[in-house]
Amino acid sequence: GEPGKPSQVDRTVKVEMKNMRFTPAQIKATAGETILFVISNSDQADHEFVIGDAASQVEHRNEMVSTMQMGHSMQHADPNAVAVGPGQTKNLVWKFTQSGKFEIDCNVPGHFEAGMTGVVEVVSD
Repeated sequence: GEPGKPSQVDRTVKVEMKNMRFTPAQIKATAGETILFVISNSDQADHEFVIGDAASQVEHRNEMVSTMQMGHSMQHADPNAVAVGPGQTKNLVWKFTQSGKFEIDCNVPGHFEAGMTGVVEVVSD
């Protein structure tokens, strides 16, 4: 996928982060579709919303562990990720360019392992 243009959003999907879960945790999309994700954190902990394949998620989780072990907070410059603090709502516009299954993960150390993961299944037209 790639960053989407707000002027070309096909639909909006609201995602809630609560109790170490994404709701909804299963999202369907069509290749070529641009989705505005409106992500709300109802927990008391920081979370993140990262779209990617399994390999990129593992790499991101490893980076997060290293960053936090050095005492740094999570900062995101990646277009496929957004950090959402307690009580915050943030937006992410993403265009799905190919079919396949992609993960939505929170890669804050321990959160993925606690079940904070979801799937976007992208089908061809």
